[in-house]
Amino acid sequence: MQKKAFRKETNLYLNFFTNSIILSTIVLLILSIFYAGYKIYQRGVLEQNIFYIYFIFFSLIFIIINVWILRLNNNIKIYFSLVVFSLGFSLYSFELYMNYYGNDYARIPNWPEKRLIYVQENNLVFDTRTKSEVIEDLKKDNISIYPEIHPIVFLSNPDLSYGIQLNDQKVFPLGGISRSSTISCNEKGNWLIYDTDKFGFNNPGDAYLKDNIDIAVFGDSFAKGWCVGSNDNFAANLRKNNLNVLNYGIAGSGPLIQYAAFKEYIEPIKPKIVLWFYFMNDLYDMIDELRSPLLINYLNNNNFNQDLRNNQNLIDSSLKKFIEEELKKYKNNLDNKSKKLLYSDFIKLSKTRAILNLIPNSSQKNNLIDVYFKLLTQTKTSVESWGGELYVINLPAIYHVDSKNVYKNIPIELKKDLYKDQVEDAIESLNISYIDMQTEVFNKHSDPLSLFPLRMWGHYNELGYKLLSNEIFARLSKDERLDTKKEN
Repeated sequence: MQKKAFRKETNLYLNFFTNSIILSTIVLLILSIFYAGYKIYQRGVLEQNIFYIYFIFFSLIFIIINVWILRLNNNIKIYFSLVVFSLGFSLYSFELYMNYYGNDYARIPNWPEKRLIYVQENNLVFDTRTKSEVIEDLKKDNISIYPEIHPIVFLSNPDLSYGIQLNDQKVFPLGGISRSSTISCNEKGNWLIYDTDKFGFNNPGDAYLKDNIDIAVFGDSFAKGWCVGSNDNFAANLRKNNLNVLNYGIAGSGPLIQYAAFKEYIEPIKPKIVLWFYFMNDLYDMIDELRSPLLINYLNNNNFNQDLRNNQNLIDSSLKKFIEEELKKYKNNLDNKSKKLLYSDFIKLSKTRAILNLIPNSSQKNNLIDVYFKLLTQTKTSVESWGGELYVINLPAIYHVDSKNVYKNIPIELKKDLYKDQVEDAIESLNISYIDMQTEVFNKHSDPLSLFPLRMWGHYNELGYKLLSNEIFARLSKDERLDTKKEN
C-alpha cells in the first residue's frame, strides 16, 4: 500500500512538472508572438520583418506541438518535458556564461579597463568621472554645459525615427545646441569640451564671417575630431594653412545622416573642396538610418530639405528640453535602466542568438553598397554643379595598421572592413578623388600605434590628426585645388 501511495504521489508530481513545463512553454511562446507582432508594428515595412515573421510561424508550430503533447500519455509528456527543460537550461546557462565572459570568449578587449591599467602602470592622470558627473560638477560652479547629442539617439527610439517635435512638425536635428559648451568624449585622460557654432557643430565662432569657404569636412566622429581639442582636429589643422574650413562631422553617423548634413549645411555654402571621410563601420551604421522614414527622403528626393539652418532657435529649445529629460532619467533611473536592459537581453538570449546569427537584419543590409553608390553619385553631381571637387578619404582603425601584431588575437571579423573593396570600386567607377590614409600615412610610419590614444583602440591622437591633415593638404596642393596666398 505504501509503495502504491508513493508511486501515485510521484506520478502526481511528475504530471505537475510535465504539465507546468509544457504550459509555461506555451505561455512564453504566446508572449513572444505578441512581442514579435509589436516589433513588426514598430518597423512597419514588411521586408524589414522577415526574421519576426519566421519567428511567429515557427512559434505557432511549436505551440501546436505542445498542445498535442498534452493530450498524449504521461511517459511521452515526461520525455518531452525533460528535453524542453534540458534545452532551456543549457541555453540560459550558456547565455549567463556569455554575459560574464563573453568578451573573453570573443577575444574582444575591455578597452576602458585596459586604459586604466595602462594609466596606472605609467603614472598618468586620467579623469575617471562619467560625462554626467562632469556636467554636475561644472553646474556647481555655475558653468552651463550640455552633453554632445548624436542623431543616432533618435534612431534607437522608434517614436523618434521621424525626429523631434518642432512646433507643428517633426524635424530630425543633425547638429547640436548652438553657441554652447559641449562635452564629448574621453580616450586619453581628459574630457573633450568644445564650443559649438551657430548650427551646433564643432567650429570656431568666427567661422562664418568669411565669405568664401575653401573646404567643408563631413563624416562621422573621426571627421568631427574625437577625442582631441578643437584646435587639433582635421578642420582646425587645415585652417593653419590659411584656409577657410568648416567642420560638419557627426559622431555615430552613417552615410545617410552624413549626406543629410551635406544637403542641409554644405550645399548652401558651395565650398571649393568637399572632404567626405569614410570609416569601416559607416555602412553598418546606415542600416538603422535606412529605417527612418524622414531620412529616406534625402535618398529618394534630391530636393528634400528640412531647412535646418533657418530653424536653429527652435531646434535649440527642443534639444535642451530633450537633453534635460534624458539627464533626469539617467540620474534617477540609471541602475534600474541598466538592470532592465541586462534582464531583457538575458531573457531574449541575445548573446547566444548573436553567435548563431539568429538576429533580425535590415532588408537594406545587402543593398548598402547600392545606397552608398547612389549617395556618392548625388554628392559628386551636386559638388561639381558649383565647380567644386569631392574627395573621399579612407580612415583605418588601429587593427588595420597593427604591423607588429600587438592585437593579433582580435577576431578577424573586427579587423577586416568587409565593404572596403566595394567602396573603393564605387569611388573609382565614379572618378572621385580618393585618399587612402592606411597606404599614404600609416603604412609608412615606423610606429603607427603611436598615433592612437594610449596606443589603444579609439580615434586618433593629436599627432595622428596632424599627420593625416598634412597628407590631405599635400594632396590638395599637388592637385592644385587650393589658393593659400589669399589674404584673410
